[in-house]
Amino acid sequence: MPRTSTGWSCETGALEEAQEARAIRLTELCHAAAQVAIIGEYYKLRARSTRATYGGILCTLIGIAAILIAFTWPMTSAGH
Repeated sequence: MPRTSTGWSCETGALEEAQEARAIRLTELCHAAAQVAIIGEYYKLRARSTRATYGGILCTLIGIAAILIAFTWPMTSAGH
């Protein structure tokens, strides 16, 4: 590159191409980071859904057991 009075000169086209390439790389990096975040959120949601499913099953079984106990519990008279 030829030297000017203020320092090294650079072709404007090459500088613009470099800036455009850098902007494209940054955009791709941002997109990749967003995809990683989305995948992480998916796995957190999946884990929460699994816990809710098993918790719902457990609550259902406890409810059924409580109903069965309520109907089979011996009834006592208050006066006897």
